[in-house]
Amino acid sequence: MVGICCMMKKSKSKPMTQILERLCRFEYITVVIFPEDVILNEPVDKWPLCDCLISFHSKGFPLDKAVSYASLRNPLLINDLNMQYYIQDRREVYRILQEEGIELPRYAVLNRDPDKPDECNLVEGEDHVEVNGEIFQKPFVEKPVCAEDHNVYIYYPTSAGGGSQRLFRKVLTSTFMAWFLTLINDPKVPAANHLISLLHILVSLKESQSCGWN
Repeated sequence: MVGICCMMKKSKSKPMTQILERLCRFEYITVVIFPEDVILNEPVDKWPLCDCLISFHSKGFPLDKAVSYASLRNPLLINDLNMQYYIQDRREVYRILQEEGIELPRYAVLNRDPDKPDECNLVEGEDHVEVNGEIFQKPFVEKPVCAEDHNVYIYYPTSAGGGSQRLFRKVLTSTFMAWFLTLINDPKVPAANHLISLLHILVSLKESQSCGWN
């Protein structure tokens, strides 16, 4: 018995549907999809039983309950539930990559938490920014630390027209105080007609290319 524990948007997605179709071809595998209403509203001892669990976080998913269910029923876990807490924070993703010895381009984090003033030093230049003493030339991408927030901006040098461009149409909230920026090499995308103040992690373009991060 293979349990699928995730939000309905994920369990009914085309990629997951194709995976489940292949699993169901095996005679001795039965797939049970946990209903979203059960996941959200029922205690974990009322969730369906399974021998093997596939569960992953997305917006609105109660990861704490999934962890509790795994502790209660002890199914074979296909993916690490506890690690999913870390991948929601882009700073943690970078930390894990560094600890595993994976080469990374140079980056910096601008934390707008007033209780950490030493992490909130920003100086803006025409074609560069200085974050906590680290200088980064444009172009670069600005991303919120929270992986759930897809508000992504490209900032361009004057040689490419200057300005910035928003890549995703998401609602920006004021709850995220730390931000992540990464340099990219994409001068072909037209710049926006206005400048947006930087409040926010980065990477040297040359270093990002040498690391295969272009």
